[in-house]
Amino acid sequence: MAFFKSIFPKGFRRKHEKLESRSLCHDEEEHEFQVRYLGERPISESNSKKSTAQAVSHLVQTAKHDKEKSKKVTLVINTSAIRINETSSYCLIDIPLGHVSYCSADAKFSDVFAFVSVSATGDLKCLAFLCESKKQVECLC
Repeated sequence: MAFFKSIFPKGFRRKHEKLESRSLCHDEEEHEFQVRYLGERPISESNSKKSTAQAVSHLVQTAKHDKEKSKKVTLVINTSAIRINETSSYCLIDIPLGHVSYCSADAKFSDVFAFVSVSATGDLKCLAFLCESKKQVECLC
């Protein structure tokens, strides 16, 4: 949460604002993290530790049974969006920061980082990532 707090000093509790559309390549403050993408799962509550924990638990169990499901990706976070790149030139997912409603380090799986995003239609989904270490999770949170 420390990284997000540096971007949004007033916090996530305020109402979502539309961010101006900017190219991700031109942002000055951009951070990259090498992680494994565990996947995404629909959830019912945007700021719920319980809903997020259930989704993360399901995604971790699925990844354990199917090694190909967890892809090595680069998680790129900047002041306008979160981008998940499969390779240096292919963007798998691009989520504006205004659509992120909650992020956390999982209590059960200490090396998993997850966040909840809201789609344009209002649907909520939890995206989870397996990090290299607990320290990397702390940097993301």
